[in-house]
Amino acid sequence: MMYRQMNSRAVNPWKLMDEVLSNLENTQTPRKTANTTGVDVLEAADHLLVRVNLPGVKPENLDLNLEKSILTLSAKMETEALPEGVKYLWRERAQGEVKRQINLPERLSHEGIEAKLEDGVLTVKLMKSAESTPKKITVASAASVNA
Repeated sequence: MMYRQMNSRAVNPWKLMDEVLSNLENTQTPRKTANTTGVDVLEAADHLLVRVNLPGVKPENLDLNLEKSILTLSAKMETEALPEGVKYLWRERAQGEVKRQINLPERLSHEGIEAKLEDGVLTVKLMKSAESTPKKITVASAASVNA
């Protein structure tokens, strides 16, 4: 659907609406809440690795809990104070609090868990429980099995 303005130029009302919404999103008012953050889960034979993007988060502002096979993460991204007379023209970096519950597909041990926050990436190593790791079974010949 196109409309014509007085100078005979075609105007797309949907494009105008996109521009208006874009301008509203990119105002000088800072966002108050953090968005969700990227999570990767990797599997090895005896453990899982969970990697979470947490730029600007300090270890003291991070809370991790493991209950059964659910890893719960809560992180606070601190709001930076701006110098007087400085305002945002554009703001996309998240701030506020991030909360995630990651449902892991394996039975996990609560022993040997390691967590490291480096360069804005949290890496959590979770050991699989003994019951969920594969075990090779040796098959004996019929002569060696006592009945």
